[in-house]
Amino acid sequence: MAEGNARLLRWTVVAVVAVVVAGVGGYLAIAHRKDSRYRDQFSTVALGDNKDVVIQKMGKPDDVVARPKPLYCDLDACESEFMYGTSIPPVWWVVGFDRDSLAVFKTELVSP
Repeated sequence: MAEGNARLLRWTVVAVVAVVVAGVGGYLAIAHRKDSRYRDQFSTVALGDNKDVVIQKMGKPDDVVARPKPLYCDLDACESEFMYGTSIPPVWWVVGFDRDSLAVFKTELVSP
């Protein structure tokens, strides 16, 4: 009976490790794909583009932040931001918009 319990425990541990490895691998694959796509498309965003044009170029933002919340855009004209990226690895592409919904700021944020 003890041998059967040990075998069951061993297979349970193997299954859990396999699920964790598959999950982490899947997340990293998706993050890499998003990362590559955002990097390529971000260069096409121009200051003066409106929000609809940015969405056409970059897709739906991963996050939208608006004042009074703090913004990465340090320009007084910035009223909101679209953020594209992933937390792991921490890479974000940010487009800031004025009150007329025109892009006035863009930057890439990379954590060391």
